Amino acid sequence: MRIIVASDNKSTRDAIGMLVRVQPDLELAGEADDLAELLAQIKATDSSLVVFDWDTLGHRIDTLMDLPELFQGPPAIVVLSVKEGARAAALSAGIPNFALKREPPERLLATIRESNKSRPSKSVGPSSGLRS
Repeated sequence: MRIIVASDNKSTRDAIGMLVRVQPDLELAGEADDLAELLAQIKATDSSLVVFDWDTLGHRIDTLMDLPELFQGPPAIVVLSVKEGARAAALSAGIPNFALKREPPERLLATIRESNKSRPSKSVGPSSGLRS
């Protein structure tokens, strides 16, 4: 599974990247520190999942969710936050996959693996979107 880590916090990107790199079934496909870079990484890498730092980029989630025409099959998204309250915000944005930063790394890995199992199959064209 190819993963992009999106956070404007370098320490967060580095920690998740290191965790992903040591997993035999996961591959770090890219990192992004803002929404524009994330969109470019999604288009360039055929990644199946984005670990999205809600605390630093969550205010831009509507922009990401409203651009389904950019994707040939959108990646699944795992929202990561220090705030339990962000879970409800992510759910209302259509993202059911959530992990708290303070949880053990095994919990984030479990969430990543589970989110990929429920990922919709890729489709071509504007009807494919991140909200499915």
